[in-house]
Amino acid sequence: MLQSIRNNTQSLFAKILVGLIVIVFALWGVDAIVGSFNGPKPAATVNGEDIDELKVQRAVELKKRELYSRFGESFDPSLIDDGLLRNAAVEELINRSILSSDANEQGLSFSDQALDTMILSAPSFQVDGQFSQDAYDSAIRSLGYTRVSFRDMVREDMMVGQIRGSLAGTSFVTEKEANQLAKLEQQRRDYAFTTIARAAMEDSMELSDDQIDQYYQENSQQYRTEEQVKVEYITLSIDDFTDKVELSEEDIKALYDQSIAEMEVTEERKASHILVMVDDETTEEAAVEKMNSIKARLEAGEAFEDLAKEFSEDPGSAQQGGDLGFAGKGTYVEPFEEALFAMNEGELSEPVVTKFGVHLIKLVDIRTQDIPSYEEMKPRLEQDLRLAKAKTEYVAAGEELANSAFSADTLQEVAKELSLQVVTSELFTRDGGADQVTSDPQIVNQVFDQDFIEEGRSSNLIELSDEQSLVVRVLDHVIPETLPLEEVKEQVISGLTKKLAQQKARDLADELLDHLRNGKDLSSFELVSDLSWSVIEQAGRTNSDVNASINNKAFTIGLAENQKSFDREVLANGDVVVIRLDAIHQVTDLDEQDLDTAQQMLANQLARSEYQAYQKSLKDRAEIER
Repeated sequence: MLQSIRNNTQSLFAKILVGLIVIVFALWGVDAIVGSFNGPKPAATVNGEDIDELKVQRAVELKKRELYSRFGESFDPSLIDDGLLRNAAVEELINRSILSSDANEQGLSFSDQALDTMILSAPSFQVDGQFSQDAYDSAIRSLGYTRVSFRDMVREDMMVGQIRGSLAGTSFVTEKEANQLAKLEQQRRDYAFTTIARAAMEDSMELSDDQIDQYYQENSQQYRTEEQVKVEYITLSIDDFTDKVELSEEDIKALYDQSIAEMEVTEERKASHILVMVDDETTEEAAVEKMNSIKARLEAGEAFEDLAKEFSEDPGSAQQGGDLGFAGKGTYVEPFEEALFAMNEGELSEPVVTKFGVHLIKLVDIRTQDIPSYEEMKPRLEQDLRLAKAKTEYVAAGEELANSAFSADTLQEVAKELSLQVVTSELFTRDGGADQVTSDPQIVNQVFDQDFIEEGRSSNLIELSDEQSLVVRVLDHVIPETLPLEEVKEQVISGLTKKLAQQKARDLADELLDHLRNGKDLSSFELVSDLSWSVIEQAGRTNSDVNASINNKAFTIGLAENQKSFDREVLANGDVVVIRLDAIHQVTDLDEQDLDTAQQMLANQLARSEYQAYQKSLKDRAEIER
């Protein structure tokens, strides 16, 4: 196949095609051909605004943490389908983006002061009942946020919450509705039930050959072989390249020098500040003038901490004497950061204007990482360098494998050309095969794709992880077929027996209902022996002592005037339960708490319904690209 391609490149058509490519390269450069592949593709676009992959990854991580928090040590991350989790995260971010845009269009806002108050009172950021700057920084960094980006996220949440709150605020429930719900919730019922077991009917079933054959024909889909495929695949692993990497001492020393240079640049600065906010009552000029007077008092010898407690309008730091703790670049808004990182230790800034107001900044301390020696860092640097070079070779090999597999008729050709190994699987179903590759959901979805099977080609390069990828090809496809009756006769008889037994149990239950509704006793019903009533008194809607299906059904039966009422319920196991309703006990006196609870429940349900409808209407009008 490869030789055929080489031969065909001598044709007139091929020469014209190559000539066109050369012209494109000459006029517009490589980007004209591959430009569309540069840069990461957004996970989704909502009304022209991109949702980048970083936000999706952060949302997925938060979902995993929520699951771990809910289930504790019993939570097994390996059971989570990352694809489903990612899809859910993308949908949530799309909804959030739509609602955030709507909030901005409506002119909704959330003040800095309210935001600060919320952050200060959050239990996650407190130590011994007091707000801790270190706990705050540690928590938000673990989620991938800076102080600025975290505040932006919380502000957006609060603005979206205002929409939800406004809809909830317009929902109302009347006292009569609440009264009715409360009475229904607290209603008690006396009932009895008896069970006609499906299994007891099976012994009396006599099946004819015609019945068996008809049931087999009508349910032939249940007696089919499973679809199967056999595949061959070639895998690449970064481990295949790691041990082959050759490193020189010069390479390791160069990486050490680079790492040290980055460490020297990476520093954290401890700042304290005093903030005077600019608002309708205080202009920027007035705030700067006030800050200059505060600075004069500092230069006269007064303590920064005392003046911060007296004048600072930043609730997050004022009571700590303006202390903001240590932080690196990228933490503060740009004017504040520029001023802070231009100062010397112990220096006091001029008034700095930001979107939060006017600041006076004091640089309290500077800390940098201790610089380890070459010998201390060498083992890690060698490992990092080896991995980086192996990664480069791994990526290049992946591209070569993908290109060769695309051109070849079989993966055997590719393996021979690239000195790789082909693995051939046994037949396996959609449940997956016996090894890591054929049991991977991504691979299973690929090889059972009908178009992929019909095309008979090798796949594109599939990444199983950051360090392992492969190409796969279907060798054999076993189409499902109906098994002959002789092979599945026992299964057919079992299925038919259960079906007829359940129907007989239902028919008997219907006859029993007629019997009871005509005023006759259970003991006089001769079609089923040994029936007796199980009596339940004063049952509530959540009665854990009785099968939930039975209890729920008992609360749907209306009480007939001057006589008992009857109905039946089919259970999941095929048993049929006949229920006799004896009495309904209504609550006459409701206390205020019961009414308030019922009213709040109805209001929440109504608000949730209206919010979902509003959200759907926005989503229907939005332009969404996934």
